[in-house]
Amino acid sequence: MFNSIGKSLIVSTIKRLWPIIFVPIFWDIFKIVAIYMSNFLGYNLYLHENFGLWPLIINQLNVSVVPPFILPSVQNLDLLRNISNQSLSFYNKSWEGLLAFGAYLFLNGLVVGGFFGTLKDSFRNRRPTLRTFIQFAWYYGPRLFIMLLFYNLFALSAIVFANPGKVDRIIFVLKVLFIFLPYLIVMEDFGFFEALLAAPQVFLKYVRYFIAILAKILTINTVIGLLFKLSGNFGLILALFLWPIAGTCIIYAIMLFFNDIVMKQPVAEKSREHIRGYGKSILNTALTVFLVATVAGMPTFIGKVGYVQSLMPWHKPVISREGLIYQTEGGRVYAAKNNLSNMKLVIDSLTPSKDEILYAKPGLIRGKGRLLGKHKSIYFTFELTKTINKQDNIIYSLENGGKVEATDALWGNPVDRGMILVIDGTFDNISGIIYDKANYSEFDTLWSPNGTSVFLGPMPNKDELYGFYTAIETPKNPIEFQWIYNSSLPIFAEGERNYIKLMDKLNVSFETLDRDLLLKLLYYVNDLTPDNVQAKLEKEFKKCLWLMEAKGLQNWEQNIRTDVSYYYNSNGKITLMGDYYFNSHKIGYRAELFKIGQRWKITKVSIKD
Repeated sequence: MFNSIGKSLIVSTIKRLWPIIFVPIFWDIFKIVAIYMSNFLGYNLYLHENFGLWPLIINQLNVSVVPPFILPSVQNLDLLRNISNQSLSFYNKSWEGLLAFGAYLFLNGLVVGGFFGTLKDSFRNRRPTLRTFIQFAWYYGPRLFIMLLFYNLFALSAIVFANPGKVDRIIFVLKVLFIFLPYLIVMEDFGFFEALLAAPQVFLKYVRYFIAILAKILTINTVIGLLFKLSGNFGLILALFLWPIAGTCIIYAIMLFFNDIVMKQPVAEKSREHIRGYGKSILNTALTVFLVATVAGMPTFIGKVGYVQSLMPWHKPVISREGLIYQTEGGRVYAAKNNLSNMKLVIDSLTPSKDEILYAKPGLIRGKGRLLGKHKSIYFTFELTKTINKQDNIIYSLENGGKVEATDALWGNPVDRGMILVIDGTFDNISGIIYDKANYSEFDTLWSPNGTSVFLGPMPNKDELYGFYTAIETPKNPIEFQWIYNSSLPIFAEGERNYIKLMDKLNVSFETLDRDLLLKLLYYVNDLTPDNVQAKLEKEFKKCLWLMEAKGLQNWEQNIRTDVSYYYNSNGKITLMGDYYFNSHKIGYRAELFKIGQRWKITKVSIKD
């Protein structure tokens, strides 16, 4: 790489060591498989990240200067990011994710140790063998694992506290400054901390001899990376097989410089490492199998084993209760468009026991459960803490800490699904909200008057956002559940910032014949007609409810026709009109909404004859 003799030596050596090229190829394939497996394993190995790229813009073309690396990989060239985005890459702090990430780093250390050790052995004119590769892997691997661990801890911590662009530039400089760190560990057989202290000193001492080689390395890395990146998916396939060859040549060139210029005694003149005891053994084989199994999903499998007993036919759940799952567009949970349907809530395990919780009211409860519906099943584990609400009722929720991990079906990804869970201290009510954690968007929550149930607030429907509700006495039909939901709708004396919310509440109160909700709304209205509006509403609502009961409350939506319209009188005034036909009987109103400050209030309501 730095002269004609060196180039020919590198090429001839790589030809002789060609089996070593398959190490980075297989390792890249392993990474790609791990990325796609992250969809259902529930943790990410950060393979979409390649810290240290120095961004440049040349003629409106985004170019990344690729720093030196310790193993040729398409990850070095930032080619795994698109695959990872398609596979829902994420950061997960679960014990499964941390254990798998640690196992991956140790495996990576073994692979790099075997790769570097085999290249070093070529200076002694030894041909690569699987046996020596394994010996070098276990001889150098643990030290290189410590190096990878320190690097990843620094990089992943830095992006939390600093701008990613600044972190990339800092890591780029550090990768250049510490470029000789793995070579000191392998070529000089240094310990990690000894090499860590020596690496920047060696670089600064020999930088004037190495600068030309470094410039060539950065140029080759950047140009090849850009060409592969511009080629899209085809470039990735090419890079999988071509980049390991080029990358191995680059690493060997640095190793050759280190051997000829930096080392006082070349490798060929030094005695060989005592690697005999580091070869294949039952312990090493068992540990390798354990590491691969851990990365491949053993922690997730262990986490799911707790559900196996629940799936057995003889399993008796702690709680099994019918309930409802719903969406809330327009505040009309009973409407067909809001996908109200039956579901079953099952609590398979509970710690402490249900009786102990009812008697002792502990501060923390744990368990596993399932939501079983016609569209999908949700599996979840929970740790909920005790709260005494304003009504002096005890609930178990996330308000004072705890966690809920939920997945779509047994092998879903816990980072895709989020869940809020509230359990009444008497177990009379269990409720919550399921939402899309990967593509999170804000939503409102509502609480029942006694503070023991949580509901999803009115908002436009989204595919992965819905609420669920169970109770000792499950609502018999959709309209009964709507009345329960209405009781949680807050009515503010100062009005609403969004006039649509105010109009929806007024519409829902008439459409569902919810006199209590309507009276809450009218309580803050100054101008009401006729004078006997309360008595008139009670009479009209009772008559319409009797008509609807005769047709069956479960058929409510089919037996009501609504005609609601509104128009602006000015920027601060809206006139709202509504007619509701309950079979042959009609109730109507006319209302005026005014904007006072930043909020809208109902200032006038007239009930039509």
